[in-house]
Amino acid sequence: MNKFYDKLQSLVAAEQITKDEPLSKHTTFRIGGPCDYFISIKKETELVGVIRLCKEEKIPFFLIG
Repeated sequence: MNKFYDKLQSLVAAEQITKDEPLSKHTTFRIGGPCDYFISIKKETELVGVIRLCKEEKIPFFLIG
């Protein structure tokens, strides 16, 4: 059981979270390996919640978009 993933699902819908998503799908030069969790944010409150969770759990994050 992955507690971090469960906490993510409490902040955003499961269909907004992709595990092992290749970042090459989301970059101009089509480069980049897989990220653990790719989250498509739809609302500002989701963004704030996910960033807060990452900081609490000491999970590194990077914003693209």
